[in-house]
Amino acid sequence: MSLEDLNDSDIQTLRRLLELSHRADPERRKALCIEIDINPRELSAILTLTTHDFVIELIDLLQKRKLETTIYKLSLLLQSSFERSQDAPQLNAIVDKIKYEKGANDIPPNSQHQSEIKQLHSKINQLEQQLTLLHSLISEQLETIQPLQQQLGEKESIISEQLETIQSLQQQLGEEESVISEQLEIIQSLQQQLREKEPIKPAHNKEVIDSSQAVELKSEKDIDYTKLRNLLADGKWREADQETADKMLTVIDKDSWKDVTREDIRSFPCEDLRTIDQLWQYYSKSRFGFSIQKQIWQEVGEKVDEETNNKLGDNVGWRKNGRWLHYSKLTFELDNAPRGHLPVFGVLGKDNILGWEFLLWFMGVRFSEVEVCLLLSCLDSTTSR
Repeated sequence: MSLEDLNDSDIQTLRRLLELSHRADPERRKALCIEIDINPRELSAILTLTTHDFVIELIDLLQKRKLETTIYKLSLLLQSSFERSQDAPQLNAIVDKIKYEKGANDIPPNSQHQSEIKQLHSKINQLEQQLTLLHSLISEQLETIQPLQQQLGEKESIISEQLETIQSLQQQLGEEESVISEQLEIIQSLQQQLREKEPIKPAHNKEVIDSSQAVELKSEKDIDYTKLRNLLADGKWREADQETADKMLTVIDKDSWKDVTREDIRSFPCEDLRTIDQLWQYYSKSRFGFSIQKQIWQEVGEKVDEETNNKLGDNVGWRKNGRWLHYSKLTFELDNAPRGHLPVFGVLGKDNILGWEFLLWFMGVRFSEVEVCLLLSCLDSTTSR
């Protein structure tokens, strides 16, 4: 028997049952193609039709191409779907009319092997369904993997950019270290010159500023330091610390310490720095001031690193039991505060807004670069004597 043995009634039955099985629905058409062993690309011209029209065109196409194996597989699919329906006898007859795809002999309706062959066909159908399911799962996995691959590519690009940024920062750091090294050489040279003229004794052995003389309120920026002088003279150390922070921001024309840069510190006028330092020393009897803090910094290592910062904090009372104190916990009494305890600029803002890390960075730059101003101040005072 062969494909030519199918009559119009058989064809109509195949069309009707295929439409009822929903295997020809748009979302299942590709799976149907895989199940009946036909390339979906061969059906590209009819894949977009309605279900009814697609069924008609598909069966006609299989007939015209005489694809007996394909129609046979389609019949077996429908046979398994409608084996208990009233259409089962006609479907069985259609299957019996079609020659099997591998050239097997026609299967007589009453063959003793028919039952075994049907079981084999059923198993084949199950395997084909499983294969279709696997194809579907693989397709879904591929759709999931593709976005992940794209994200991975984007992350690799971001990492590459970050590495370039790090390399650039490392290069800048090297340049900054070179500048600091040059500044330290200048400072050491100035210190040597100062020692040759007259050795500088630590502030706790001899007052740096003679308390019998008033401090001149000099300023390269025409800043009025009268309020700071009065606060210090009245022993209002906390208010004087805040006033110091405000006046220094005014000198460098900044509204907040968050906006201060290394260049601002480097270019801070020496005359203003000396005036502020001398006021603090004068009214604290040389217990407070930049020069006092610088001397302690030199005594604990004279380096810009964490270890030196911690030693400095311990010596001047900014740290207790290994913890940095909040601004409100500092000592604003001359007799009880450690040497070099002030000024701290309100720890650079209200409520410790920037904190000790920024202050120590500021002081490290000031000690290593602006220290020249303080040395010149001492040289001036030595020359005047």
